[in-house]
Amino acid sequence: MKQLLFASDLDGTLLNAAHETDEEILTGMQELARQNAAVAVSTGRSVSMCRSLGFPPGPKVLMNGALALDAEDRVVYDQPLPAAIVAELMDLFPDLPFEFCTSDCTLTRQSRQETIGNFQRRWAKRGKPRRNADFDKMFQGHRNDQTREQILDQTIYKINCNREDSEDCRRLETWLAAHPEVVNTPSDEVLYEISAASATKGLAVQALAGRLGIPHDQVAVFGDGINDLSMFELFAHSYAPSTGQPEVQAAASEVLDGSDEHCVIRKMKELREQWQ
Repeated sequence: MKQLLFASDLDGTLLNAAHETDEEILTGMQELARQNAAVAVSTGRSVSMCRSLGFPPGPKVLMNGALALDAEDRVVYDQPLPAAIVAELMDLFPDLPFEFCTSDCTLTRQSRQETIGNFQRRWAKRGKPRRNADFDKMFQGHRNDQTREQILDQTIYKINCNREDSEDCRRLETWLAAHPEVVNTPSDEVLYEISAASATKGLAVQALAGRLGIPHDQVAVFGDGINDLSMFELFAHSYAPSTGQPEVQAAASEVLDGSDEHCVIRKMKELREQWQ
């Protein structure tokens, strides 16, 4: 039986309409693993936020490709942000609510209540307000009230920040345009997701496939956002839900029925049968 690799974005792609896992998704991933088909989450989310979703053990591409881990959580690919860039952003923009993502947690200088407020505004802009109780699970790996020195003592892979109509955000846009060594590859327009320019989902999935010894024609990638295009550029078998961004649908080898919140896990099962 061929060994396969399915790499999928989460929000708007593999997760259900509530941005969560469920029985069909989790049991489907377990069934595929037993059939020699590894499902790698390929997400902008941090390690801690992925843990809260209850995925079975498997390879992971995290923080928009800044870090890739195998099923035993060994590093396959990593492209952290230079410490000088992290320090410069903190010093230039002390009032922006940056979230600094490491390999095992998310650090912020804000209090827990301030962080919850930031997330509430973010999800409200997406038209999907969350309850306070949701954040107990989402914030399991968050460390609040961190100092500049505590943050700089860690390896930072990605920086998140709410995108607002503010002078600080306009200044940040100007700063990003002047620093080609970093990129902003957000999953949507309400958020900044800043990482090293060398960090892409496509290169991270390619590194995973190489580690597993899986040729490109036995890899399928799934995504709905601009930060997924790097995967579509490297792998011919690419799939986007019809709810995805137009550029992503145009780049996909096939567009799936986005009205079916389980269209991705079902397509993976279909491909497993076809590619035996």
